[in-house]
Amino acid sequence: MTASIPELLRAAIDERFAGNLSWCAETLGVPVQYVSRWIHVDQARRTMPSPGSCTKIAALLELDIDTVLELAGHRPPRPAAQVIAARRRAVHDQLERWLTAASPEHEALFWRSLKAHAETTLAMLRDLSQSAVSEAPYTAVNKPMPHINAPAAQHQPVEQAPLRARYRPSKRSLTPGHPARAA
Repeated sequence: MTASIPELLRAAIDERFAGNLSWCAETLGVPVQYVSRWIHVDQARRTMPSPGSCTKIAALLELDIDTVLELAGHRPPRPAAQVIAARRRAVHDQLERWLTAASPEHEALFWRSLKAHAETTLAMLRDLSQSAVSEAPYTAVNKPMPHINAPAAQHQPVEQAPLRARYRPSKRSLTPGHPARAA
């Protein structure tokens, strides 16, 4: 895994918490200042989470605790085979949690749905050219795929309500003889 803790947390904050640091901090059970320092844009002002916070982050991101501890610099990197084995264990654990959550009468539907998604994903991965995979990070994912993406006409920007700001003149500007009043 090449992503860093700040990148992973920023993505989680954007996706799961609608960009709200406070919600993420509340879910993690830490002060919002901690989360702010972990994802700070300026690397000189950024701090890495403690091992205890790494445990909470691993649970939030559904990652192996050893992976998060490595990314935070609390453990030396493991060999690739161990990383892959840990990732597979995590996937199997997640699958087991999903199956436990599904009632026995819905298990067949769950498997059909999972199989359909897996086949679609594998087909998409086969369609990616080798050159797209070997380009700089994320460019292959962000490239438009004409056979998958909808026409641009369907992607209309969503209008947002205008910001409502109140102007309150200062007492100085209402004072006779003040330069702001004279203008």
